[in-house]
Amino acid sequence: MFLRYLKHEAEMYLKELVDAVVVSVPAFFTPQQKVATEDAALAAGFDVLEVIDDLIAACLTHTALRRDEEEGAAKQRPHSRQRVVRSLVFDLGGGTLDCAIMEHNQCSGVFTLVATHGDPLLGGNVWNAVLSQHFLEQFKRKWRVPLEDAEGNVGQGVATYRQLLEAGKEMIHLTHSIELYYGYNRAFHFSERLRDIVPLEASLTHEEYVALTRPVRVRCIECLNKLFGHTGVQVRDIDNVLLAGAMTQDPPIRHMLSEYFGRPIAPESTCPADYAVAIGPAIRGAMLQGKFNDLSANTRFVSGTAQAMRHGGRIRRLWNRMNT
Repeated sequence: MFLRYLKHEAEMYLKELVDAVVVSVPAFFTPQQKVATEDAALAAGFDVLEVIDDLIAACLTHTALRRDEEEGAAKQRPHSRQRVVRSLVFDLGGGTLDCAIMEHNQCSGVFTLVATHGDPLLGGNVWNAVLSQHFLEQFKRKWRVPLEDAEGNVGQGVATYRQLLEAGKEMIHLTHSIELYYGYNRAFHFSERLRDIVPLEASLTHEEYVALTRPVRVRCIECLNKLFGHTGVQVRDIDNVLLAGAMTQDPPIRHMLSEYFGRPIAPESTCPADYAVAIGPAIRGAMLQGKFNDLSANTRFVSGTAQAMRHGGRIRRLWNRMNT
């Protein structure tokens, strides 16, 4: 069991017993899926202290690591009787996009998940598919050699090729162009005559990357528009934009968000987007054990989605706009 393995690894690293956990689950999880996840944690030997949404976890991470900035934002809000910080969580990972509007009342310690919206089919894998298709078409135009058989199946080598392209995608923002050369591989295509003499290679400029992936970024904007449209919250009402997920490190994504919110959106050195969701449950666990006193031991989560938390916290249904 994977969770049992994680428990063992944590105990080996910390040199002490690990018997309690705060579980974070995707925002679109149903109550049944949350129960199944908690049951798995219990079976692994954990005492489950709380189950929270990934979006709440990411927001909690940012809140804990940038408390001074958040406090300043709350003080600057005019005509506000309560110190409430409103944040937009943009979580773009490998397989899904989740967006949420969160409110943190610093007086009462309540985190309110006001609204969520997302696309369960939009993530880094879509970017990879777009680039992969571009490179394969580029190869076929140059060499006029099919990479698939008569039934449309590709060789195992193409799957390896796609994995290498993903690494190339990360390089392009540093070098502005990439030249990928993987030499000769009989598994890459099905031409008996040419597969030993035609190398697999590809090239891409930064401008081409931006143009190819523009339609995918448009889908991100559509999710944000629907989120704000359903709630009535204005873009100008957002104090913080919190990034989570590896794809938010993509410069065109950050540029898109900067244009949308009318302010620079940059990665934070204090809160790596890759780990924002993972750090949140650890912080919550520490809070439940009396640490992070300035965040208040009485912090509660109010979920506005149908998939409300099951432990500790008041539940109030506000919105449920997650696409399925």
